[in-house]
Amino acid sequence: MPSTMPSVPKWQSLLEPKTHASGPEVDSLPSSVSDDANTLLGSLVVFTSLLVLCNTQCYVKLYDKNPEDPPDECRDLDGVTHKLNVEWKTENCYTCSCDETGIHCCNTAAIPGGFDTTKCKTIFHKNTCSYSVVELENPDKECPVSSWIL
Repeated sequence: MPSTMPSVPKWQSLLEPKTHASGPEVDSLPSSVSDDANTLLGSLVVFTSLLVLCNTQCYVKLYDKNPEDPPDECRDLDGVTHKLNVEWKTENCYTCSCDETGIHCCNTAAIPGGFDTTKCKTIFHKNTCSYSVVELENPDKECPVSSWIL
């Protein structure tokens, strides 16, 4: 009489431990499966790192098009017109562009984080779109910063 054991998918059988008289094998995965798992794990680590580092500060303002505005332009929050799909930089260090749906802007200045806020303060430099972190008591002395958010 044939066995009615359910068939096991090939991938699942690769993950089942192999046993010998001396006990289970320590490394029971074929090297190709192990290499694929290591590649996937490495990719996830890189992606997670980029996600943390690229915590971008962006906003979108939906566009209310006025009938008198040219069809190939948009008007920013200051009332200045710009061509569609062309980037511009604001005086507050945002890079913006617009399309038919709205204005899209992202901060270009890295913002300091992970410093002692009781002893230090941030100073924004508009001309370079950068911050410095200095001591409250002695503004000539910089404070250590452990992270920057862009």
